[in-house]
Amino acid sequence: MDTSRMMVMCQPSDPVLSRMSNAIDQRGLREFLGARIFPERNWHQTLCGPYPACLATERTLARACDAALAAPMRAFRLRLNRIRGDRRPAGERMHWSFLCQGRPSEFDDLLRCLQAEVQPDLPPDTGHTPHVTISYRAPAPLDTLRIQPIDWLIQQISLVVRQGTGDGWRYEVLQSWELPLMPANERQLELFAPVSTPADPTSP
Repeated sequence: MDTSRMMVMCQPSDPVLSRMSNAIDQRGLREFLGARIFPERNWHQTLCGPYPACLATERTLARACDAALAAPMRAFRLRLNRIRGDRRPAGERMHWSFLCQGRPSEFDDLLRCLQAEVQPDLPPDTGHTPHVTISYRAPAPLDTLRIQPIDWLIQQISLVVRQGTGDGWRYEVLQSWELPLMPANERQLELFAPVSTPADPTSP
């Protein structure tokens, strides 16, 4: 049975990924998780999907990304500032994730744009939160660990398909879109300005 999936996501740039990797090493999380850690090459922020892979799905997701660019959606920043793994009901896999400070309005605007464009061709897509999962099968809960904030500029979104099996699988990028930066005379500096911190969400 074909289990390939397609989705729209963004992935950390090499400098951001390096800082994330260092953060888990400094906390001893890589050693603790061992083989349970999600390969760094696959770390991502989901924006739409996943859906079963087929040509119709690819066309629908590509159309949604075109619409986001035309809207136009702007580049925005996620600030990763902690790692946590919440308790889950018995039988459910436990996730450990990088979590973000705040929830940028631009993040929700992008989600809503993509969600609106994929319907009615694909099922409703909801529930995405700003986070990056580092383990989908952690052995135990993890209390919140604060880290040195990592600013991640979300400027490129990608349509990807999961390829491969076992430990060698990865996301293959089918197409990417560059979100424009905010004009310098509007809010350019806000990309790296401090943001307010609401109460921690109950789950990643």
